[in-house]
Amino acid sequence: MKKVATTTRLRSDYHFESSNSSGNHVEMDMLPPDQKQHFSPTELLLSALAGCASVDLVQMLKKRKRTVIDLEVTAEGSRRETDPRGFVDIKLKFILTS
Repeated sequence: MKKVATTTRLRSDYHFESSNSSGNHVEMDMLPPDQKQHFSPTELLLSALAGCASVDLVQMLKKRKRTVIDLEVTAEGSRRETDPRGFVDIKLKFILTS
C-alpha cells in the first residue's frame, strides 16, 4: 500500500500552510469573511472530497469509452453549531457533460 503524507505548519494565529512530498503548497486561514485570503480547512476538505469523486468518475467513464466534455461538482456540508464542529451531512452535486 502506498503512503501519502502532508505537513501542515502554523504561519500565524489563523494562517496555516500545508506541503506535500512533491513540494506543492496550499495555504489555509481561519480569518473572518471580509479578511479571508485562502480556503478554510473545512472548505479544503469539501474540495478534496469533490476532487477524489471526480477523478474516480472520469476514470470509470473513460474505461467505458465515454467522452467527458465537462464536469462540475458542488460540495456542500452542514456542520454542528457546537464543538467539535464536524460535518453531520455532506452533499455532492455532479453536473456532467458527455
